[in-house]
Amino acid sequence: MTVPDICPILYDEPQYWYKYWTQFITNKEDVKDKCFYPGMSFQLFKFDRINWVQTPFGMTVTDICPILYDEPQYWYKYWTQFITNKEDVKDECIYPGTKFIYEPFVINLIFDMTGLPLHGRHKIVVTIRAFSWMNVERESSICIELLGEFERLS
Repeated sequence: MTVPDICPILYDEPQYWYKYWTQFITNKEDVKDKCFYPGMSFQLFKFDRINWVQTPFGMTVTDICPILYDEPQYWYKYWTQFITNKEDVKDECIYPGTKFIYEPFVINLIFDMTGLPLHGRHKIVVTIRAFSWMNVERESSICIELLGEFERLS
């Protein structure tokens, strides 16, 4: 199911969302006006015969700036640790004109997973959307696709 804007219906009592989720929030009045404003997301796709098919693996981060340089975070381990000018851009987040200078790096992710078997060609689509200080989405966005292959290591 895709809901283009969930904010107006979250606190509407006849709605499914309110019945099964929002009614149980104890501090509804404090958070009601804050809602969700997605800023950065990624989604994993699998190549199946002739087409890219969406998988159930994905994530949305509402504000990536505070976690970009937090060393225990995945974002730092697999992306921002390779920025050579970290000290110069750390306080700028991702503003127009900010230039990240990277040392060459290869991403070699090893996951210890049980459950769904992942094998074959996959791609991760990362979308970064900008919002004004009033949480209005700006016209420009960034989309990055990373292609790769999952292999089983025994």
